[in-house]
Amino acid sequence: MVFSREINPDNYNRQEFKRLWESIHHKSTYYVEFDDEELIEKSVKALNEALFVKKPSYMITEAEAREMKAEQGLDFKVNKDGKPQAELDKSSIQLRYDLLGEIASRTELKRQTVANILKQISPSKFDMFAYNPEAFIQQVSRLINEQKASQVIEHIRYNILEETFDSSIFTDNPLSGKVSDANMLKSEKGVYNYVKVDSGTERKFKEDLERFDDVMVYAKLPSKFKISTPLGDYNPDWAIAFRDGSVKHIYFVAETKGSMSTLQLKGAELAKIECAKAHFRALRNNGLIADDHMYDVIDSYEKLLEIVRG
Repeated sequence: MVFSREINPDNYNRQEFKRLWESIHHKSTYYVEFDDEELIEKSVKALNEALFVKKPSYMITEAEAREMKAEQGLDFKVNKDGKPQAELDKSSIQLRYDLLGEIASRTELKRQTVANILKQISPSKFDMFAYNPEAFIQQVSRLINEQKASQVIEHIRYNILEETFDSSIFTDNPLSGKVSDANMLKSEKGVYNYVKVDSGTERKFKEDLERFDDVMVYAKLPSKFKISTPLGDYNPDWAIAFRDGSVKHIYFVAETKGSMSTLQLKGAELAKIECAKAHFRALRNNGLIADDHMYDVIDSYEKLLEIVRG
């Protein structure tokens, strides 16, 4: 049996949901005051500490090893299983790469900024490019982007626009699926009749939203509800309205994660979450949401209650 993710009109038209939606539907723009020197300094430090590129190698027979060593002067090491493994010498790699261009493209930095970073890393780290150019470019870009994300968290600011998301995003392009789909769950308190969950954490959280009386109505936010960030658009998971008088923060926008540890929320993921916090701070600073509104990352309904009860 196939169903559509249809609106539950009773929940969709509840005053609690209308007040929640009207407070969070504002769009925003951001600006970040990047400090190039700070980014260069932190990127150089990160590359010197964490950059590692493994030399490419391949398995060959002992006879091939003897023949290639005699003809080409390749060096070999013996694996634990006794088979020789060739390590390619950097002089044997002939592929040409636009090093600055590739990294600049992947990090969205100027070529000169990338050049200033690479000029300052240790020679032993830069030599890794010759052994495995593609892996070098990938790792360098990743480490620089992690430092960019850190700067975004520290320096991003949001301006709230008059433009808002239309409530039609809840009804446009409804999600279809099969009732037999284990990730499609029947909903009683949601604005949709069915909710699609993406993880065990979301499943348990959704079940608790249905079970506890403090929750009046909730929505799994449509993908069209987005907050712009320098690392791509961000779509929060849930919007929840609690019973008035039961908690301090009646309205809550939540991101559900399996881990609350910032050690496990790295790079772009953590930066997007921090950008969302800055967006909601801007809503509060502009008087569009009150102290009874909150946004945060949670890993359970228990954590949610801990926050909303203040």
